[in-house]
Amino acid sequence: MLKVEINSAKEGKDAYFYGKFNGLTDEKMINRFYAASAAGVKIRLIVRGECCLRPQVKGLSENIEVHSIVDKYLEHARVIIGCNTGEPLTYILSADIMNRNLDKRLEIAVPLLEKYTAKVVRDIFDIQWDDNVKSRDLSHNNINEYVRNGLKPVRSQDEIYYYFQQQKK
Repeated sequence: MLKVEINSAKEGKDAYFYGKFNGLTDEKMINRFYAASAAGVKIRLIVRGECCLRPQVKGLSENIEVHSIVDKYLEHARVIIGCNTGEPLTYILSADIMNRNLDKRLEIAVPLLEKYTAKVVRDIFDIQWDDNVKSRDLSHNNINEYVRNGLKPVRSQDEIYYYFQQQKK
């Protein structure tokens, strides 16, 4: 997916990659994220726990933003979303982006081919990205500050509940 986004960015097309993981420690994948950032791919990552990637470093990862959300309910969702030349691809994953998972285990990524299900997963990612109550921004000098943007408070765990309530109507 990153190769497609890198090629799109080099051609001047929209290119983005979004991901949600519990951990991001695999050096090979981190270097691929850096290469994608250098090519102009906009990258948004939600990493709940360990994150060895250094976002927002001039000349290295300027196009990468990383948030971390730790709230009342433990979440294990692992998702990747790519622009895919305007036809977004959404996958759910069995593994975090960690050496122990990618080098020593058999893991799987499953594309969400049903459009409504893929849209719901992308909507949930967007709700979590907009969290400004429990989300911390890992992008500013490793200070790990809470995201406070002056907008109406968005606590993603609550907002996702409301989202699904609206889907039932």
